[in-house]
Amino acid sequence: MDQLTARVVRRAGGRSLNLTKAMLTDQEHGTYFAPPERADADALKASIKLASHSPVVSCLLESVNGSLAVLNEQRQIVALNDAMARKLGIGNQLEAWGLRPGEAFQCVHACKGPGGCGTGKACRNCGGPSPPWRP
Repeated sequence: MDQLTARVVRRAGGRSLNLTKAMLTDQEHGTYFAPPERADADALKASIKLASHSPVVSCLLESVNGSLAVLNEQRQIVALNDAMARKLGIGNQLEAWGLRPGEAFQCVHACKGPGGCGTGKACRNCGGPSPPWRP
């Protein structure tokens, strides 16, 4: 089990991702809602590095008076502010990197879809997996 998968399972209270494709309904994505793909380790590291070295992202993370997380195209957390880390109950922001919002917040539905958060039946009703890629 790779480190990201281990963190997803740990945040999900030991429940593992349902990676079966037996119950898929969305022909385009093979999921119930959002695409299941995740960035590979190198792409994820590059996104985290880009976000951490961006003066715009840094300024936003420091100046927003609420919780804020920056997601990559695959809806994975690549940066977050201290308020978000506190809300997630984590001491080290590294624990959230690579997770999807529902996995980080320990959503009960996050592990029910074929690709984790954003891919299950309940995800159609959640605002979490609704970034600009949504049709």
